[in-house]
Amino acid sequence: MGIGGGAMMGRWQQWQKALQSRYRALSRREQWLVGTAAVLLLVGVFDLAVWSPASAYVENNRGRVARLDAELTLARTLSDEAARLKRTPVVAALPAAELEPLVTRTLTGKLSGNWQLSREGEEGVRISGEVPFDEWMRVSGELALAQVRVVRLDATATGTPGMVRLDAVLVHAGGQA
Repeated sequence: MGIGGGAMMGRWQQWQKALQSRYRALSRREQWLVGTAAVLLLVGVFDLAVWSPASAYVENNRGRVARLDAELTLARTLSDEAARLKRTPVVAALPAAELEPLVTRTLTGKLSGNWQLSREGEEGVRISGEVPFDEWMRVSGELALAQVRVVRLDATATGTPGMVRLDAVLVHAGGQA
């Protein structure tokens, strides 16, 4: 033992002997009351030191578990949706011969100006000419809804306000020109 360790042990033993002698000096009823008070004190200390922190910890974990369950449900939902989308067949690209009438129907009456269509390769359609820029933007959005996308675009301003010289190649779905 270190310095003063023996003195400390001696004091503890003296204190313990003093308590034992005082306890033995008490009447039976007083001993019962002191024992009951000691049990109540131990229960209170146990509640404060162990039970309350453990209960708070369990409640926190219940909240975490609920949040994790919600996240797991969301992850499963997203995973199921991704799997469903993977099983969805890919839309086959229309050949230029079928795409040209679709583009013509979409553009006719909606795109003014001087423009013409021509086939570009096996799957593409080229639109070229002078068209109003705002109308072109609106019509390109409608074409996108029909899964027709622009793969090449060259739009340059003309001398007329709002008009552009357009040269664009369009394909359907995953097609290439």
